Amino acid sequence: MRFSGRAFVTGNIECLTALHVGGASTGIDIGGVDNIVVRNPANNQPYIPGSSLRGKLRSLLERAHNLPLTQSIGPQVHIHRCTNGDAYESCPVCVIFGVTSDESFAKPTRLIVRDVALEAQSVEKLSKLKTTELPFTEVKWEVAIDRVTSAANPRQQERVPAGAVFGPFELVFSFYDEKPENDSRRFGYLVEAMQLLEDDYLGGGGSRGSGRIAFRDLKLQVRTVADYRQRKPRQDTDIEIRTLADLGSDTTLGELAKLMSANAGGQ
Repeated sequence: MRFSGRAFVTGNIECLTALHVGGASTGIDIGGVDNIVVRNPANNQPYIPGSSLRGKLRSLLERAHNLPLTQSIGPQVHIHRCTNGDAYESCPVCVIFGVTSDESFAKPTRLIVRDVALEAQSVEKLSKLKTTELPFTEVKWEVAIDRVTSAANPRQQERVPAGAVFGPFELVFSFYDEKPENDSRRFGYLVEAMQLLEDDYLGGGGSRGSGRIAFRDLKLQVRTVADYRQRKPRQDTDIEIRTLADLGSDTTLGELAKLMSANAGGQ
């Protein structure tokens, strides 16, 4: 393996519908809501955990490529994990998102996903909400109906309102393959997962209307191993991107491979 550099995808996540990423009910007391959102304990603001975003991207990519669910991670919960080196090298998921370190063929995970805080303008806007007593959020009432007796079972779900923006998000993709074009191809799978997510949902309650998001204001930056050795900041690439289609285009992937190849090993 040879480290060539990193590609940084940044931008904002806009909530096209209200968003519920669940938090622990034993956390901050916010009035007895049944299903609360996860919050930063330092400022009580909702945020999107990197683990939630990363897990959803991985899950959607597994489904899209019809990968076998080979690892149990809990009662009736299974995910895909390659079980041998040959499958691992060609897998669109495991090389990017990683496998457990006890596997002899395991290599460094390509993808890092940061937590995403509320964008400043959304903090200001949501802090002025008068619809509930909860800071920055709304409460949605849902009712489950017994199919036999017609008895109602009401429940509350806390959500970040539609129109809120989280950002900037940051996805960090490391190039380790001796042939950078291989990792450039894998970067394309990450973009595919982002496209899948825009047409799916993030968090809970997606089948009932919550969690539709869009990636906005995308930007791609690169820092090669040569830049690190010369202590240079991230370098804006010459690749102009505005949409996910631009980010995953053959032109962008080719430019990434070219940049990494030219700077492989710090030469």
